[in-house]
Amino acid sequence: MTRSALGRWYPLLHLSRTTWSSGTSRCHSQRGVASANRPPRSSSKPKGSGEDVGSIDWIHRQIGYEDTNDYTTGLKVRELSRKFNIHPPIGLRLIKGQNFEKYPVRVSVCKQHTFSMYHMKYLGPTEQPLTDKFISFYAAKGRRDQPLWCYVQRNANDETRVVVQSTAGRRVRAAFIAALRINGYDKFGRPLPQESDGEEAQRAAGGDRNRQLYGTIRLNVFEPKKLMQLDFQELVNYLAEHIKKRIEPTLGTGGGAGERSPR
Repeated sequence: MTRSALGRWYPLLHLSRTTWSSGTSRCHSQRGVASANRPPRSSSKPKGSGEDVGSIDWIHRQIGYEDTNDYTTGLKVRELSRKFNIHPPIGLRLIKGQNFEKYPVRVSVCKQHTFSMYHMKYLGPTEQPLTDKFISFYAAKGRRDQPLWCYVQRNANDETRVVVQSTAGRRVRAAFIAALRINGYDKFGRPLPQESDGEEAQRAAGGDRNRQLYGTIRLNVFEPKKLMQLDFQELVNYLAEHIKKRIEPTLGTGGGAGERSPR
C-alpha cells in the first residue's frame, strides 16, 4: 500500500515541479519582452545638453534614493503657497565646488522659500491629521522677518544611532550659523547690527548694510559619524567659504524683505 501510494504521488509531484518551472520561465520571458518593448523614459533635458547636476533627481541618484513623490499639494497648501510665497522643495540645487569626500554634508540652495522635504508627506493632495498643524507652522514662519530659511536633514546609510544623527545635525547647524556670522549675517540671513561684533558687522555683505540673503538652504548630513570627527572650526571655515563664493552671489538681495519671486 505504501509503495502504491508513493507511486501515485511521484508523477503529480514531478508534474507540479515541471509546470512551476515552465510557468516561471514563461513569466520571466514575458517580462523580458515587456522590458524590450517598453519605450525609453523621457528626459527633461534635451539630447546633448548633459545631466542637470544639482537637481533633486540628480541628488537622489547619488545617494541611491528613489523618490516617488511628485510634490503635488492640496488646496489648503496651495492657498498657503500663494499667500506667503512658499514653494515645494523641487527648486533646491546643490552648490558647486563641494568636497563630499572630506566634508559629509551636501549644501543645496533655492532662491525661494520652500517647504521641508520631511514635511511634504503631510502637505500632499490627501489631507492628514497633521496637515493643519504644518499649515499653521508655515503660515507663522511666513509672517516672520526671516529672509533665509535653513533646514538640516540627515539620511545616514551606515546604521548610525539616532542620537549621533541628531548631534551631527545640531553640530552642522551651529557651524553654518557661525559661518554666516563670519560673513556678516545673522542666522536668518540679515546683516549684523553695526554695534554688535564690530569686525564681523563691518564685513557684512561687503559693507552693504541693506544686503541680505533671501531663500532656502538645505544642509544634508549623509555620514554623521564622519562629520562628528571633523574639527569644528575647520567645518565653519569650509562653510564660510561657500557662503562668500557661492551662496551670497546666488541668494544675496538688496533692501527691505528681499527680492521675492513673482507668484
